[in-house]
This record gives sequence, structure tokens and C-alpha cells, in this order.
Amino acid sequence: MFFYSFVILALTLTIISSSMKKQDECKKALNNYVQKTIDVREHLQQSPLKKWTQPAINAFYRFCLRRYVILDMNINIGYMKLYGSKESVTEAENEYYREQTKQSEQARLEAIARNIIWAYKINDNNWEKYSPELNAHIEDAYSSQVPSVSHYRIKRLTRV
Repeated sequence: MFFYSFVILALTLTIISSSMKKQDECKKALNNYVQKTIDVREHLQQSPLKKWTQPAINAFYRFCLRRYVILDMNINIGYMKLYGSKESVTEAENEYYREQTKQSEQARLEAIARNIIWAYKINDNNWEKYSPELNAHIEDAYSSQVPSVSHYRIKRLTRV
């Protein structure tokens, strides 16, 4: 399990000018810049987030950390908030949706494979069971009437 901690610092700027008008212009320019470059996106009631695995959460935190996106997440209530540059927040949000899709697909495959066991015959007396994940892919292909499951998938899925 990985835990990341970082400190969020407040930046205080003091604008000094010989005229209030110039001071206000500078303050306005700074505020406009911040508004144009910083983004905050909040996701509420994300019930699938509650089903994320710890490795998926860790990977998403690392993804955000590498892009300097501050992540505020509470998986118990399905809440997520992203803070950072607009480009980085967009990348993090896209990664969130990719991971959400991946987690949903994994859950679907696990549901398919719960009661089905696929195996292959080693010799006349012995059978070898496929892994539950591979069972799910085989059953998914079978129920979708796909004639085969690719060798690449089998190789990747049977790796321990």
C-alpha cells in the first residue's frame, strides 16, 4: 500500500504600485491568469468508485501526483475532486474515466466467471482449470459466439 503526502502551500503576493489604478490592473491580470490556467472538477455520487481496488486507487494517485494534480477522494461516499492546471486536470479526468471503465469491465468479467469453470485435459486422467479471469474471457467469448480467445490474452491472463 502506498501513501503519498504533500504539503499545499498558500502563496501570498503583495502588489506595490504608485497608483491604486495600476495596483487594481495588476490584481485583475493575476486573477484572470489564474482563472484561465487553473481548473477544479468535482465528481459527486460516483458509486462505481466504491468498488475500486487499492492498487487502482494507488495508481490513480500516482498518475495525479506526476501531473501535479491535487486529488481529493473519498471512495466511501463516491466523491472525487481534482485541482490543477486545466491540461493536467483534463488528463487526470480522462485517466479516471479509463480506470472506471477498466474496473467496470473487470467486475463484469468476474460476475460472468463466478459459476463457470473452464478447463483443459492434460492427459486421460487429469484436467487443469483455467484462472478465474481467463474463465471470464472464455465465457464472454463463448456467450458472444466469438470463435476463439486470442493467444495473447491467454498468455497475459495466465501470468501469475
